[in-house]
Order: sequence, then structure tokens, then C-alpha cells
Amino acid sequence: MIQKITIEVIEHRDQRYNTVGDWRFVRDSEGAPTELTISVSNIQFDNTMNMLIALHEFVEAILCELGGVKEKDVDQFDLNWKPRPVFWDTDRLTTEPGEDYMAPYYSQHQLASAVERLCADRLYQHWGRYEAIVDKVVEDAEVHFAEKALDQIVIASEIEEPVGVPAERAPGASATDFDDDIPF
Repeated sequence: MIQKITIEVIEHRDQRYNTVGDWRFVRDSEGAPTELTISVSNIQFDNTMNMLIALHEFVEAILCELGGVKEKDVDQFDLNWKPRPVFWDTDRLTTEPGEDYMAPYYSQHQLASAVERLCADRLYQHWGRYEAIVDKVVEDAEVHFAEKALDQIVIASEIEEPVGVPAERAPGASATDFDDDIPF
């Protein structure tokens, strides 16, 4: 049972990847969710936008949890996602992972977007303007997140011995160093 929900408004550069909204569950020893943390990029122009993003993430997270979509599958898809043509209009590219019909949480994202859009309308937020501001935040950060990903690759390559790999099987070891382990 979820006992705690935290919404944190953070600087966009502090997101795990180039997104304005992100969610994560903390689970108990049996795998049940006990906490939900939602991270929202600070859209300094208008706090209402921060709240709309948080609402979207909350709806999406709950629908994924109740619908059996695993958080790790969502994260993996998001972290590896590249823009693709929109299936009903191949001249346009998707602008975010959840809009990609191959996303494991596509239907959950669509419903969360519908709730977000309905609330935006009630709060007098022009949807086109709202989307343009959010898209600009993401676009402006592309270089930062590309450099952040590159830094993580460099750090990983500097590890002398991969964790859990015996020294004789570390990068640079000869195949003959461990041929005697082959069971045939």
C-alpha cells in the first residue's frame, strides 16, 4: 500500500534523463509499493505548469502500477528512446517517449495526458503554449543530457576490474586465461 507520495520540484538538469517529469516507487520486501516520488522540472514561468506535470506523472505511475507495467520497463524504454514517426502521421516525429506507440506504457501515458489536458483547460492554460514551453525546456537541455550520458560511459570505462568479474576475465584478458573453465 502506498503510504507516502512526494512531489519534488527540481532543476531540469537534475532529472535522471531529459524529461520534465519522472516517477519512482519504493517497494517493501514483498515488492509492494510503499512510496511514490515524482520529480518535476521547475518550469519557472508558471507554477501551474509544474502542478500539471506532477498530475500527469501521478496518473501515469498509478495506472502503470495497477496495470502491471513494470517501472524498470518504463525506465529502460525511456532511457533508450529515440524519436520515431507518429503512426497516424508519418511526417511528424514523436516528441517524448510516452507518445511512441511502442512504449510499454503508451495507453497509461495517453490517459495521463488526457487528464493533464482537461485540467490545463480548467486552469486556463493554453495547451499549445504549455506544450511549447515544456518542449523548449527539453530542447534546451539536449546537450547537457548528452554530456551527462557520455560522462557516465567514461566513468564506467575507467573501472579497472568490473564488479563481480574475476581479474582473469577482465577486459584485456586472453581467452586462453580461462579455457579450462569450459565444461566440455
